[in-house]
Amino acid sequence: KLDEQGAAGVCFEEVIRIQKNKLGLQNETMAKSLFKMGENYAKRGKARSAIDCFQDSLRIRRRLAGDESEVVSLTLHRLANAYVLTKANDKALLCFKEAHRVRRDNNDADSREMAELA
Repeated sequence: KLDEQGAAGVCFEEVIRIQKNKLGLQNETMAKSLFKMGENYAKRGKARSAIDCFQDSLRIRRRLAGDESEVVSLTLHRLANAYVLTKANDKALLCFKEAHRVRRDNNDADSREMAELA
């Protein structure tokens, strides 16, 4: 029997499959779905799968929005949290530092806009 998070995970996987077929891989909709699926995996303790999703989302978002984007910073932060779950602390620290630098450099970003992008 699936719990709510597990059921959501199954739905995210199906959404990603459909989006990949309809939209391709290189768009913000796919990046957002991968990000949400990564959050779901992290909540269920599936850190390696979460890392894979966050890395894929990060690659797309960097290509679309650039390295200095706030949405890239947010994705780096979630990726760092997933690395912490796997005790990959060196990788986590690098991601946390880069996320912090981007946020510091973009200190005028609208937080509501960021919430919508996540």
